[in-house]
Amino acid sequence: MLQPRTTINQKSPKRVSSLKVGLGTKAITKKSNLAHNKFEAIREKLDENILKVESFRNLTVGWNGSGALPFEDSLILSILHLLPNLKFQPKIFPTGRQSIQFEYERPNGDYLEFEIFENTVMYLSVMNGIEIEKEIKFDVGIFNELIDVFHA
Repeated sequence: MLQPRTTINQKSPKRVSSLKVGLGTKAITKKSNLAHNKFEAIREKLDENILKVESFRNLTVGWNGSGALPFEDSLILSILHLLPNLKFQPKIFPTGRQSIQFEYERPNGDYLEFEIFENTVMYLSVMNGIEIEKEIKFDVGIFNELIDVFHA
């Protein structure tokens, strides 16, 4: 329990109690805990994604039931280097086209997807009923710009 701080008012000698300092500290502590919890949630999602991508190394020929080939180690390494640098962690899926797909969705149906191949990236955005699909460079700055627009 916070103890009131006692001060003497300079104009009159009576004592004045104040909890300002204590309440401020409590508010800062609560804010700090929220930030810590948010950081932990982000870190947890990143760790999940890293483990998921690492597991793609274990996929063998035909892993999807339709003859899909295993992933190139260089693609997996590129993804593993990209993940910690993204502003928001995606949902991640392997595809039968030797690509790894990142997805972001909003409750209103807006959708953002990056399909990452060994030598190219396909970008798909559906926002407010407008669909954009194009090829982009594998560049963390470009990824984060597009993710920012999606989350704005």
